[in-house]
Amino acid sequence: MDTLHAALLVLNDITINKMTFHEALKKMFSNDEKDANLTPSQVSAFVGCELRHHIVFQTIASQRYPNASENGKLAVGLVLSNALFLKRLPDQECFDFVKSVFENDNAEFDIEEFITFVKDKQSGQPLIDPNLDKISFKFISQRYNVAEWMAKMWSHHFNKNTAFKIAKANSKNPTQYLRVNTLLTNKEKLLQEFKDELQDYPTFEDLVVYCGKDAVRKKKYILQNRCFQESVGLKELIEKLPIDPYKPAIIYSGYFNIVPLELGVKFKNQLKIDNLITPNKDLFLFKNNLNRYQIKNVNNIECSVEQIVTAVSNLTSLFIVIPENSNFDRLRIDPDYFLNFDRASLDGLIEKQKSILDEASKYIEDEGYLVYLVPTINKKECQNVILDFIKNHDSFALVEEKQHFPYDASNSTLYYAILKKQVNKID
Repeated sequence: MDTLHAALLVLNDITINKMTFHEALKKMFSNDEKDANLTPSQVSAFVGCELRHHIVFQTIASQRYPNASENGKLAVGLVLSNALFLKRLPDQECFDFVKSVFENDNAEFDIEEFITFVKDKQSGQPLIDPNLDKISFKFISQRYNVAEWMAKMWSHHFNKNTAFKIAKANSKNPTQYLRVNTLLTNKEKLLQEFKDELQDYPTFEDLVVYCGKDAVRKKKYILQNRCFQESVGLKELIEKLPIDPYKPAIIYSGYFNIVPLELGVKFKNQLKIDNLITPNKDLFLFKNNLNRYQIKNVNNIECSVEQIVTAVSNLTSLFIVIPENSNFDRLRIDPDYFLNFDRASLDGLIEKQKSILDEASKYIEDEGYLVYLVPTINKKECQNVILDFIKNHDSFALVEEKQHFPYDASNSTLYYAILKKQVNKID
């Protein structure tokens, strides 16, 4: 099997079978019989490039070949990926590939016309229809590879200019920030040892910026657990919280996150944490991650919302709620995320978010803090959830809320709200 046919199979698993990029790639290379003609990095490059331009490529394919199968349209996208961006394979090899796909589908296809079209695009003709209004949602969708409904939602919740900036920022690779594991080292040592790859981030004493070109997960300082990836928005929140290391804290984790790890490092394992984890989900990931970084005093408990009453024995001064959410922060790092995201699931997510906040509020002591944290941009999951909570819980006051955007100085997609329970008030 060659690279293009392998990439086509992976794309089929992603777009039709709704597998994630990593699941589909793993499936392709899980066979014990290794194919010398295939390398994961080459196939991954083609699949990733098509996904990062998926909307415009599939718009072109659908308009030019409306009767083509999904296979044929994806094959067009792969050829355009190579011709316009990757340039790793000879053009003729790509033309032979797409012709064979259409022939196997018994679909009408003029290869000479297609070759002329591709060469016109290589010479500088625009990919997007020049007659398309450049402030339309269709243009934003094709230009920045974001679902049109998402752009419309951001425009409705904020304004069209903000929607445009979010989409543009999400189309670029995010800045990668690393949190120094101060249990093992310090920033000065890391910056001195890896001065060609790491730069100081002076806003926070234990954050650095990764400037290398290779995958950061393969770097020595990551493999040795001397630092881990973290967002500026999350770090900002943690630094603001009035945490008493001598009082236990509670986290409700609707999915895997690094908040227990960050708190463990920050307080050098002195803070006791009960991490309540959605059952049958990420218990192993949390345990493995915390053991890897030698984090202690974290009690990981599988616990549904209904079981919080049996898992929490005493009132707490800090309860951090990190519920399952739309997690639009993943749009920048997972080019297939918008393809697999179920828009219809939003209403159910919001109801769960509200119920978790409501249950968590029962275990906050007077003058204690309830924190809500979601890495997304969607007012229905963010500001509106908090407004609804305050309306129904007058014993809580909003101390601060903030929406981080991928285009602002934090380079983060994150919303948080800090609520404080007032003295002698009962719901």
